[in-house]
Amino acid sequence: FDRNAQIWDMVTGQSLRMLPGHRGTVTSVRFSPDGKLLGTGSEDGTAKLWHIEYRDKELTLHGHRGVVTSLAFSTCGTRLATGSIDTSAIIWDVQTGQRLLQLQGHKLGITSIALSADGNSIATASQDSRVYIWRAEDGEFRGALKGHSLGMKLRAVSFSPASTLIASGGDDGTVRLWSVASGECRAVLKAYLDSRRAPAVQAVAFLPGPLFT
Repeated sequence: FDRNAQIWDMVTGQSLRMLPGHRGTVTSVRFSPDGKLLGTGSEDGTAKLWHIEYRDKELTLHGHRGVVTSLAFSTCGTRLATGSIDTSAIIWDVQTGQRLLQLQGHKLGITSIALSADGNSIATASQDSRVYIWRAEDGEFRGALKGHSLGMKLRAVSFSPASTLIASGGDDGTVRLWSVASGECRAVLKAYLDSRRAPAVQAVAFLPGPLFT
């Protein structure tokens, strides 16, 4: 809880760079697709963009009124999406720090955010047990995915590589697969094998490749 992010050498395990500047605990980190930027979110309500090559370049994104819980870059790397406990998501221009879109609609805080690889959709998962789908072009609300147990917060959301499916997981111990086009629940995967209390699903991810279409 030292309020810093660090970049590490994957081979040696040595710290390559310390990234101080947040006034609260760092809650999320994400590299841009080209590896040239690192995004960080914090309990201080801000997100930061760090240039990996140019150490003197740093951009602080102000706009949320609560903890920034999740980050996601667009496939092209020109946009950063942030989700917050304040119930909103914001889409930013990574070059200028300009706020491009603000998505508002969840009744409780956003815990996870994802952008589709085709650039068309944004998904937000929330403590209100729902996943919302938004049009990436203008932020228009496209629908809510309901099926997880009410009162159980969601913790993770992800798009399939082909941008046709969404996976969501949370405190009810299940992962649900949804059709982006229709909003239909295609499958329910249980994260437990017996009748004991289901463990919360903390993260979801698709394998790359054509398996999930």
